[in-house]
Amino acid sequence: MRKIRTPEEYVDLIKVAYDELHDLQDAVEYDEEFMGDALKLITPIREVLDKLVEEINAGRYDCGSQNTDLDYIEIIKNNPPHLLPCGPVLLKINMVHTKGFDEK
Repeated sequence: MRKIRTPEEYVDLIKVAYDELHDLQDAVEYDEEFMGDALKLITPIREVLDKLVEEINAGRYDCGSQNTDLDYIEIIKNNPPHLLPCGPVLLKINMVHTKGFDEK
């Protein structure tokens, strides 16, 4: 996973997560028998990302000063990895959220 050093790179990473969630939704629609349980996970994760982007765009977000994980972390912890192939990207977003940008 690449290093995130600037707010712009952070927003780009969030866009990657949105793209991966969209791909996951497409996969679920193609193979509901195997991936059907993932569908119920997508919306709550998107809602967390939407709120994060809203705070960033409004200038109310202070990256790295958060004392708690993003709400979707529990979803990742409580579900098998095959249901959330975008998990590594979401974990990286959370890491920057809690610890701040990577060193240059």
